Amino acid sequence: MNVYIDCGAHIGKTVYEYLAVHNEVDICYAIEPCLNCLQDPMWRKTNNRFENIEIIEDAAWVYDGEIHFYMNPKKPCSQSATVLLNKCTGDLDYSIPVDVPCFDFSDWCLHHLSKTDYVFLKMDIEGAEYEVIKKMHKDGALKLIDKMYIELHGDKFDQTMPHEEVMAILDGYDIEIEVATH
Repeated sequence: MNVYIDCGAHIGKTVYEYLAVHNEVDICYAIEPCLNCLQDPMWRKTNNRFENIEIIEDAAWVYDGEIHFYMNPKKPCSQSATVLLNKCTGDLDYSIPVDVPCFDFSDWCLHHLSKTDYVFLKMDIEGAEYEVIKKMHKDGALKLIDKMYIELHGDKFDQTMPHEEVMAILDGYDIEIEVATH
């Protein structure tokens, strides 16, 4: 099976663009916890054109449950929203978090993907990628990924993020990887 996973699908633009070019995709999992983003007209356009999309309205994380989600109240659908504290960009308001459901993305991969699948993972989850990738490595879920586009947001936080550690982890796998850093 050919699988596209969009972690941090935002308003659906990257889903639409990928599926418009890759018609061989059997299933697309679009993961986005911001309900404001899921109301964007781009999602209607995307869902009207493609039938193979499953939207997961949770945050990809390292455990199942709920987590604080921090947004800019003046731009509730901005691309800067995160589950982590101390992000120094995006004008986020940490005093009014929104609790959103989250799920163990690594465990989800182990239960929804197989080694015979071709899996392209796009990950743009505003700093959460560091913990999620470390958990995927620990659990063995990275072995299920064939191609990855990942945005590393380490320089957008007040604390040091484990950039070198995550890059060393990813270098240890036979994954075609494109990394964007901010």
